[in-house]
Amino acid sequence: MIADKSRVTADIQGGSVYAVRLTRLFEVIAVVIDNHFPLVETHYGPGRMIRVIQRLQMEGTKRAAMVLDFFEDERHIKRRIAQIQQADSSQTRAKSYAQAADHRSKSEDVISDHDFKDITDILGELVLIERQIAMFSRFMESRAAPEVKALSMEPGSKDRVFHKPAAILKHLPLAMQGILDTKAGDSAKTATELDEITGLLVHTPLSLRISWLTDTYITFESFFVSRSAAKVMLLDDTDSLSGWAEPIVDASEAETSKSKPATGLLSSFGQRGWRKPGMSAARGQADIAQTSSCVGDMFFVAKTALEHSIATQQPAAVEAISQCVIGVMNSALLATVESRALGKWNAVSSAKGSQLSAASSELSWRLPGVGSAANPADAQAKEAPIGPVAAHQREILVSVNNLDLAGQYLQKTADELKTRVAGEWARIPQRDHVTRAHKALDTFGAFLAKFTHAKQRSLEQFGVQVIKPWVRAILQQSYRDIKY
Repeated sequence: MIADKSRVTADIQGGSVYAVRLTRLFEVIAVVIDNHFPLVETHYGPGRMIRVIQRLQMEGTKRAAMVLDFFEDERHIKRRIAQIQQADSSQTRAKSYAQAADHRSKSEDVISDHDFKDITDILGELVLIERQIAMFSRFMESRAAPEVKALSMEPGSKDRVFHKPAAILKHLPLAMQGILDTKAGDSAKTATELDEITGLLVHTPLSLRISWLTDTYITFESFFVSRSAAKVMLLDDTDSLSGWAEPIVDASEAETSKSKPATGLLSSFGQRGWRKPGMSAARGQADIAQTSSCVGDMFFVAKTALEHSIATQQPAAVEAISQCVIGVMNSALLATVESRALGKWNAVSSAKGSQLSAASSELSWRLPGVGSAANPADAQAKEAPIGPVAAHQREILVSVNNLDLAGQYLQKTADELKTRVAGEWARIPQRDHVTRAHKALDTFGAFLAKFTHAKQRSLEQFGVQVIKPWVRAILQQSYRDIKY
């Protein structure tokens, strides 16, 4: 019956066809076990269903291993892995050259956009396959463990009811038997070992393929993260953010200026640097984009990859992808944003700043560069082309906000993933697997300290370069007419 159902599922077509075939196969086995359980227990006694479960385990894992063999061949897994390794090697060589820009384009051409899409599709199918295998294993263990416990109440019943491991292996093709013996090592008994708690065969054709699936998944997911992170930083919209048309004037000439130089900067920085993203500007002013797209996009990629690793229910996958995400975010996001935030502050002279303010005819508290339009879209449409000084100031202030936002996202993402592990991995009997997954996610706490330190350094530098000169100018103006 299992063979007939398996042949029916072979006609399924679609994107994740092999994941669907495995799902249908496991569903058939689950239905057979649940439907025959009352019948076997009624006619043969409690605990006797373990014999049927053992037989179905070998039949299901044998056919699942065959599906995976077809999956490896039809999806050209070996060729895709070779492409990924070649792309990684090309990128590594490109970084070693002084003129990396000329070589970077060549390294990206190793894998085209069409190939990257195929790799992404295979990655999604790998996650589904590993998830279904994990759920099937949990189901078999949940049905087999009570049967073994019932047999333990009858001395000697296990020897009579259990299938002999050698007899179980006879149901496998000779090629699979050879693989089991090779993977088992020197001891032939290891290949036919039964678990004491569940009574299931420890080494099966499917269990031996899980390590291959995990290694393949890690390779594909790591490439997906690195390639996506590069695109995220390339498409960052810092240079197109609105609301930064007029630069902040220089405090060095504030003392000689007849205008009001100090309050403009402090209020503008208060609105630019400290107001939370998404909050509307006060007094009818147009809103200012205070963070760029790279932070949200980068954490979307990271969270997607980590959710994939958790879905596999393999601690090795969670550990590897966690380290990959941290490494990519450190080199791509943190290094780039921190270098921008620590840039040297440039400002225009106070005379030019006064002319810009006079042109807008606004009060000193109004944010420089923002008109009185109530509609942000209208303000953005009327905004003049931004100058190099204002663009540099925008880059610094937006980068400081990016560091702060990234720290918040990092802590929130780590907490959400830990909760997800606790929920999805609750039925895994190996509690050390959950511990390893939580330990891997805890590394994001140490990585959070890097963002906090970078933000602190950038704020201290901004205070020295900008805030202190402006406070000094305010005090000098305030006490100019006082005589002691």
